[in-house]
Amino acid sequence: MSAALDTLRVYAPELASVADATLETLITNVSGHIYASDFGGRATEAIARLAAHEQTLIARDAAAGVGNAGSGEVTSLRAGDLSVNYGGSGVAAEDFSEAYYKQTRHGTAFLAIRDSRKNFGAMVAG
Repeated sequence: MSAALDTLRVYAPELASVADATLETLITNVSGHIYASDFGGRATEAIARLAAHEQTLIARDAAAGVGNAGSGEVTSLRAGDLSVNYGGSGVAAEDFSEAYYKQTRHGTAFLAIRDSRKNFGAMVAG
């Protein structure tokens, strides 16, 4: 088990039923988008949060049952007979990255980590 997986398990207990192998694959994929030297001591947390964000979006789409029907910000929830509504991004193309991350609490946490670093604009690899 990697350090990022251990960290993800702490911050995302709602993903307890997701197999370690699935999460490790996501961790490997998102690690390529993080410059560890720029994130310093928070690199592992950033990777874990980003992987949790991706898995949350995957699960949301699966729960919606079709393609990207579960995209956009959650605009309303209902517990009885479960109903979740998603809104469009409504953002300019240059703001898409931020809107993408703001769809989950893990994505928002990732942005906070990113923004807490010096010269944060260059920390996510393209």
